[in-house]
Amino acid sequence: MRRTFLATSLFALLVSSLLAIGCSDDEDPAGPDGTSSGSGAAGAAGSSSTAASTGSGAAGAAGGGGSPGVGGGGSAGEGGAGGAGGEGGGETLPPGWYETPPDLANDKVCDNPSYIYPAPGEAGHLYGVRLTPPSYPYAVTSVQYELVGIDDCLVTTAHHVEVFVSTNTVPPNEPTLVASVDVAGAPAQQPSYVVQAPLPDPVVLVDGEHLFVAVELPLVEASCIAVCQDASANDRDYWSNAAVMPYDWATLASFGYPYHARIGANGAPQ
Repeated sequence: MRRTFLATSLFALLVSSLLAIGCSDDEDPAGPDGTSSGSGAAGAAGSSSTAASTGSGAAGAAGGGGSPGVGGGGSAGEGGAGGAGGEGGGETLPPGWYETPPDLANDKVCDNPSYIYPAPGEAGHLYGVRLTPPSYPYAVTSVQYELVGIDDCLVTTAHHVEVFVSTNTVPPNEPTLVASVDVAGAPAQQPSYVVQAPLPDPVVLVDGEHLFVAVELPLVEASCIAVCQDASANDRDYWSNAAVMPYDWATLASFGYPYHARIGANGAPQ
């Protein structure tokens, strides 16, 4: 597949060849009565995994600091955001989540899906999301996210997930982890792969706290996380800009990409 890279962006984007329908999203992932928005249609050929988890853990393996880039986006032959007209893939992503959306998610409908992967020099960078419960206290018991295995993307690569809590909307560059989850990756290559990872202990969020879930993407142009385009909230999705602490978090929207990753968490009010 042909891709075009620019030297000024901080991560790579490849957009599946779908019509731009638009995603439904609110700043608060649940309504005022605590109910969540409706789920999207199930995707085909997906599978799920339960990962092993531990307590507070170290950051992931170091990544290089080379010149990052942006892949051509949009439908086949169209110019991407800041790109120079990449080609759409031979396969496309279905709208909606591959499985039932988690309890906490920033876009449970996801009408307009795509995916993100690290550019050259960004091996091991993390895609992090901020999740806010509908009420407090709220006990989080697991995290859930979706990897993409179409085109050049691989879902079989081992990686880890970092979970931390903050009252700030911007994630700290050196967060104190409440959990570090090691994920083996899919047992075989497939178009989509759902990871459902229980936390070693429930994480109880109290008034004003947000949960941050950050997924390591170890392979340049090959570790791909599913995202939803056209997000209305611009401060819930972050790119680490580093593979180890201290990170240098920046919003996806700051690069011109209003996206929400299909990264969420499961739990319930206490």
